Amino acid sequence: LKLYGRETELAILRDAEDRLMDENRGSEMGSKTEVILIAGRSGTGKSSLLRQAMSDSRGIFVVGKFDQLQSMQPYSALVEAFDQVVHSILAEGSDAVANIKGHILKAVGTNGKVLTDVIPSLGRIIGEQPKVANVTGIEAQNRFRYIAQCFARAICTPRRPLIFVLVSNTLSFGNHTCQFLI
Repeated sequence: LKLYGRETELAILRDAEDRLMDENRGSEMGSKTEVILIAGRSGTGKSSLLRQAMSDSRGIFVVGKFDQLQSMQPYSALVEAFDQVVHSILAEGSDAVANIKGHILKAVGTNGKVLTDVIPSLGRIIGEQPKVANVTGIEAQNRFRYIAQCFARAICTPRRPLIFVLVSNTLSFGNHTCQFLI
């Protein structure tokens, strides 16, 4: 499938990936981040643009889509994208899984269950996780946000950055619980 009329947008995505790879060169784990928001009305080609960018990507390219029907489900786009990451890692084979498992466990410490509760497929990489202290409200949100950020840093490298795209037909569908990524 050839995409026409989106050369500028594709170049923006490629340039962002190149910058991440260049800026993170020399460090064991990638640390620089960049945010690109893609919004537009239904049918304007956002998904086609992303499919093309994903096929050209050298990094871990994942998409989380805010859906009006899931607007009340916290972190729905984040969970969708992280689930894609897990399946991408699992597809790389046992050596890659063993390597990334160590990075993830080191990054999330004793809080792996915070992630496996919302991303069950992650358990296929890091195994069964011990229970965590029960917290509520803002403390639970802050803990999840911190552990999600640790996880994101653990799975990317300078040669393979994490390209995390959040897509919404309108920016208002992006529930406020995922705005910490921005």
